[in-house]
Amino acid sequence: MTPDGATLFTKEQIQDGQRAWLAAGGQQLGSVWGHGGYVAPDWSADWLHREAVALRDIVARRLYRSDFNLLPAHRQAGVDAIVRAEMRRNTYDAGATRSPSASSVRRRSPW
Repeated sequence: MTPDGATLFTKEQIQDGQRAWLAAGGQQLGSVWGHGGYVAPDWSADWLHREAVALRDIVARRLYRSDFNLLPAHRQAGVDAIVRAEMRRNTYDAGATRSPSASSVRRRSPW
């Protein structure tokens, strides 16, 4: 969910994806959250890396109207701090919705 209540993925969509993953033998191709990471790549780590790289550019463009890699080191450090805080924030609502939410910044990520 988004902070304004819009649904990103339904429970059914997530379960359909899980079934497709298992039906295709996905557990033999890689792991999610490290389960079986010794057998194949950990796709959750890949996702988080790609999202962080995308968010760095989104934040850099929003703040400085520049790609992250073109910023001076002190501005890159500031952008990295913002991205780190954004990605580490626990957005799970244990109350009414019982679901995580995604901020407007993370929703812009192409991944």
